[in-house]
Amino acid sequence: MLYILILFLFINHCTVFILCDKLVTGFGQFPYFAQIFIPVKLQTSSRRRGTQYTSCSATLIHPRWLLTAAHCFPNDTFEIQGVEKSTENEVFVGIHKKGGYEKNSIIKVYRHQDFQWIKQGSTERIRRDVAVVKLRSQFKRSQTLQTITLPFTNTNMKNKVFKQCKNGIVIGTEKATTQYLNPNPQVAYLKTDVKKKEELMESVVQTGTLFFSEIPISRKHNIKSIGGPFVCNISGQAVQFGVLSRQVYRKKNIVFEYEEIEKYNDFIIRLVTPQRRLGRQSGRRGYIMVNKSNSKLAAVYVNLVLFTVGIIHYF
Repeated sequence: MLYILILFLFINHCTVFILCDKLVTGFGQFPYFAQIFIPVKLQTSSRRRGTQYTSCSATLIHPRWLLTAAHCFPNDTFEIQGVEKSTENEVFVGIHKKGGYEKNSIIKVYRHQDFQWIKQGSTERIRRDVAVVKLRSQFKRSQTLQTITLPFTNTNMKNKVFKQCKNGIVIGTEKATTQYLNPNPQVAYLKTDVKKKEELMESVVQTGTLFFSEIPISRKHNIKSIGGPFVCNISGQAVQFGVLSRQVYRKKNIVFEYEEIEKYNDFIIRLVTPQRRLGRQSGRRGYIMVNKSNSKLAAVYVNLVLFTVGIIHYF
């Protein structure tokens, strides 16, 4: 009985730490992962052949809110307003290899007030690269569609990502631009270690809100989009510590730059949910439990296992 129950849990509940596939999402493997599609030229009909879309990754932090990179969107405020008013932007969540997904659209983009995106020739400088996005309607949670847990601000525990998370995964897609307004089922992930600036093989320009990971340039990976999450396993719970801002190619290595979410808690909380309400939902480990359904489900499983063990010992 116990063996059958455990086998059922493993087969039916793929998580970010029980990975079903390397590139194609399993059934409910990344239930908080979202794909955003923005028309490059808003004045061009999305139905015309050859229309290009910018494809960014994001995470569902609330049934009606996404967290992503600010430079997923145009640098010009007027163009962002065009995105918000357009009916041609699309958001897909709950994507899995069986072809299922839920669709939505953007009505408001909030970039961080100190966001900067300066291009100088072939180089660019990006600072405070975080944005939250309000959706047209609220998603309904399901097995394949859930919200992610975010770090909770704790003034007594600075640099939490380096204390709690030594390694994790970054999630994204294989394409940053596309001609087709369809979710990409090829959702890729990369296992990597967390690094500080001084631990990198080659120097980078740091803004004070970043942490990094680094892989040899010879190591192949399939993440081309920005805005995706850096996720760590904290006592069996998937917690998002970073937002992928960009990849920097050096002579020998590829450096992934992440905006550290802990630095933006006030910005996120102020926009998404009243602080008092989030405070009541805080978990024991100091993380914002925006979604409690995962923990409730886990509690049910634990109780079932304990009940089964008790029955076995009784007989």
